[in-house]
Order: sequence, then C-alpha cells, then structure tokens
Amino acid sequence: MDNRATRLQALSNRWFNEPLKIYFPDLGEGTPPATLDEFVRNRLPASFSCLSDSPEIAGMTKEQAAEFDKTTNTKKFGVPDPKAIFNELGKEFKQAPQVSPEVIKKSMVILAQIRTDSAQLAKASKDIDVAAAHHADDLAATQAMDAVQMLAQELGISIPISQGVRPGGKA
Repeated sequence: MDNRATRLQALSNRWFNEPLKIYFPDLGEGTPPATLDEFVRNRLPASFSCLSDSPEIAGMTKEQAAEFDKTTNTKKFGVPDPKAIFNELGKEFKQAPQVSPEVIKKSMVILAQIRTDSAQLAKASKDIDVAAAHHADDLAATQAMDAVQMLAQELGISIPISQGVRPGGKA
C-alpha cells in the first residue's frame, strides 16, 4: 500500500472502527453510538425534520409533510434531505479516493450546524443530563468534522469551514 492509500485506510478505520471516547448520558434513547459512523447515521437524524415519517400527527398528507421536511431542512442545513447525505458520507470513507466532493462539502455544512446547535442547547439546558447529552453531541460532531476535513484535505477538496459555513455551502 502506498502512503496515500495507507492514510485513506486510516481515515476509514477512524470513521468505522475507532471507538468514540465520549460519554453520552442515558436519556432512554437506546445504546449510545460507538463510532463516528454510528453517531452520524443513527443519532444525528433526530436533528432533521422528518414529519413525513408520521404526517398524521400534524394532520398532513404524506406529500404535504414531505414538502414541509424538504423546506425546513433546506432552510436549516442547506439541503432538502440531510439524512441521505449522511447515509452517503460513510460510503465516501469506504470508496476514497473515488468520492463525491459535494457530499463531503454538504456533510461539513450539516455537521457545523449541528455542532453550533448542540453547543447552544447545552448552554441553555437547565437539566444536567440533557445539557451533557447536547455537549456530547457537540464533541462528537466536532470529531466527525475533523475526520471529514482530513478526508477532504487528503483528496484536495476545498472546504472553507475555517471561515465559517452557512447552510447552502456558502462561506
């Protein structure tokens, strides 16, 4: 294996195998994520609008709820279906160096927004366990951003995250 292939394999191992060393308080949400991949695929989708999963709760049709989700997610994260982006993100780590730069860039925008929101929610929460859970999400999102940034750098993908990223991928 050449040096680049070794570095890409190390990043893939970090994403899929390296245990998160973050304490997630038990809030009755099931087993905490063990890896960055589990964090992004299993825990973070709760951050996205998913009214279309149960449109009857809001008295909407499936189509109305799907449109609501699309609009809400686009406003908040810059993409209509952030869950789909995160499902693709793991594939990017597996398939590197054949990746979609757009998935990498959009993932960074979404993670940055989740990190910001988590930090704000942690500060605002009066319940210590809820604050700790949001703080854990902030820390894990930071680790995920670091791994995605390293993958982007290795592949020569420019991400202006250091200048601040807003939904829609604009710096």
